[in-house]
Amino acid sequence: TEETPYGEIEKEPIIIGGKLWDSFSWNTFSWDVINFGNVFRRKCSLKKIQMAGVIFENNENLRDMSISYLSFDFTIVKNIK
Repeated sequence: TEETPYGEIEKEPIIIGGKLWDSFSWNTFSWDVINFGNVFRRKCSLKKIQMAGVIFENNENLRDMSISYLSFDFTIVKNIK
């Protein structure tokens, strides 16, 4: 911390268990970088829409479809009774 130059000593030791950490070695440690897809915006040109639906599909077998953020912006023009 900022108050003590050598940090604070924990009263109880931190124990990390599990099979992963028993055999962990920095010599065999590796990581992978995931490049995110492009961000794009689409404007709907349809008028007087009362309901809308969205389909997300992936045409690649055995592949995840990573969606990190969705946003739907709308403007209420007229209320329907």
